[in-house]
Amino acid sequence: LHAVQVSQGVSLFDFADMIAAAPALSPDTKVSGTLRSVLMQSAMNALQRASKVKFAGMLFFGAEARVCRDLEHLGVTAHRVPYGLDARAWQLGIARFSES
Repeated sequence: LHAVQVSQGVSLFDFADMIAAAPALSPDTKVSGTLRSVLMQSAMNALQRASKVKFAGMLFFGAEARVCRDLEHLGVTAHRVPYGLDARAWQLGIARFSES
């Protein structure tokens, strides 16, 4: 989020109310696709409980197709960003989210 600049010195990170990350899902961590997906679903369930935001009100950006697909089954709008989040990917994700 720091990389996507909204204006001089202001990034998307400055607008984030809550950021969820699953430390075990670092790109360097070697886990199976199934385990990675289960861990991310668990992190999203914890985020949902903590925030009280329904899955339909969440937008997720992720590099892995399987994780995105599994989260969409929960009702999360998931936008795949295999090369990382940039301004264009952010805009496309927001457009998909607003359509849902």
